[in-house]
Amino acid sequence: MRAKKGANTNEANAADRRQLVLRAAMNCFAVKGIQNSSMKDICAATGMRSGHIYYYFKSKEDIVQAAIELGLDNILARIEHMLDGEDIIGAIIGMPRAAESARRDWNITPALRLELMVETSRNERLQRMHSAWFQKIMRAKQTAVENAKAQGRLDKNVDAASFARAMALLWTGLAALRVITDLDIEAYERTIASVLQPWLVKPDGSTKVAKQGGTGRRSRARNERRRS
Repeated sequence: MRAKKGANTNEANAADRRQLVLRAAMNCFAVKGIQNSSMKDICAATGMRSGHIYYYFKSKEDIVQAAIELGLDNILARIEHMLDGEDIIGAIIGMPRAAESARRDWNITPALRLELMVETSRNERLQRMHSAWFQKIMRAKQTAVENAKAQGRLDKNVDAASFARAMALLWTGLAALRVITDLDIEAYERTIASVLQPWLVKPDGSTKVAKQGGTGRRSRARNERRRS
């Protein structure tokens, strides 16, 4: 029993150290860029002695892969059930918001996210990993769409694969646009809402008409203040 407890403690400590290395790497990447950041730089940022970083990551490529995979397991589960509620548009817009918030927590800026994508395009191993995850995410989106159709919140004639691809385009484009520091993100979210609205159906089966106002709680609250 004591040996098992000790092993669990060691595993927890190792996981914490990996997190420390990964956070230090993201800080280095954000400041110096991936290509200009060395394992020595990352090691110095962690405060570890030289060479200890290799106990947790064998190479910078491993760190880049870990950065790309951050939180993807949780995202998959959320995507599969993201359309279970009544506010489908809010859910679709909310997912990239949540993903961006999680990336910011790791100091993965919009610019660094694009750099990670470029790095992936140069590396065959990272391409394979990214492709596998992309397919999982697309399947999760299709599952969400099929569930929404079965529950009457999406037109039954909507093609799940097409709807999933539309979400992928919208999310990827929105993430790329975030490199623009003065971007009016809510204006783009309203555009997304107007694009998706025709695919939604009312309880009586008729197609909903796109609204020109904002989406989400903040926009609704703003509209209410304007009316008052």
